[in-house]
Amino acid sequence: FGPDAVLLLEELARDVGLALDLADTDARRSSAEASLAASEARYRKLFEENPAPMWVFDVETLRFLDANEATTALYGWSREELLAMTLRELRPPEDVPVLEDDVLVPRTGIRRSGPWRHFRKDGSELRVEIVTYDIDFEGRAARLVLANDVTERLRAEEKLRVFFDAGLFGAIFGSVDGRVFAANDEFLRIVGRSRAELDAGRLDWADITPPEWLPVDAERIAEAKAAGVCTPYEKEYLRPDGTRVPVLGGFAL
Repeated sequence: FGPDAVLLLEELARDVGLALDLADTDARRSSAEASLAASEARYRKLFEENPAPMWVFDVETLRFLDANEATTALYGWSREELLAMTLRELRPPEDVPVLEDDVLVPRTGIRRSGPWRHFRKDGSELRVEIVTYDIDFEGRAARLVLANDVTERLRAEEKLRVFFDAGLFGAIFGSVDGRVFAANDEFLRIVGRSRAELDAGRLDWADITPPEWLPVDAERIAEAKAAGVCTPYEKEYLRPDGTRVPVLGGFAL
C-alpha cells in the first residue's frame, strides 16, 4: 500500500478508537445513569412509602423541599402546601428562635432531638421526636427528617406523673442496683425521709430497708424482671430513727 493508504488506515484507526472510547464512555454513562435511577427509585420508595413522617428541608431557608404521604396524613397539609411553607410554620412563634439555633448546630451522622412542639393544619398541637441526617438535595445543603409522634405517650406519662405525685399509696422509681430516683410524698412520709435527701441523691434502697429484708427484696426484683411484676408481699421499711414500718409492697419492671 502507498502513503495514502497508510494515512487512510491511521485515520480509520483514530475514528474506530474514538468510537470505541465514545462507546465505552456511553456505556459508563449509561451504567452510572442506571445506577442513579435505581438509587432514586429506591429512595422514592423508602421515602414515599415509609409509614413514619419524613421530609427534607433547606438548611439555609428552612423551606420544605420534599415530604412524604405520612407527613401530609399527620399534619393535614398537602404536599403542595408544605412545599410552599417553612419549618417555622410548624412551630409556635416562641419556639422559632430555638428552632433556628438548633438548625445551626453542626451535624455529624444521625442526630436525635426532641420532643418538639409542632402544629397541625387545624391548629392542634403535636409533640414529636425527630431524627435528622444532612444530605445534598439537588445541590442544596439539606436535612432529611424522620419524625415520631409521641403526643399520646407524653400524655400517658403526664397522667402517670400526676397519679404518682398525688397518689394515696407510696410509690418510687429506682434502679435494680438500689438507687432511688423518684418518690412521691406519701412514700417519703412512710420512710421518714425528706425530698431534699432524695433530690441530693442521698437515698438508696439499703438506707430505707432493714438488712434482713434486702435478700427478700432481691428475690422479688428477680421475680419482677422475669414476669414484669411481682406478687405483693409484706415487708418493712426502716426510718432514720430506727423505727420499722410494716407495709404491703411490690415491684414492677
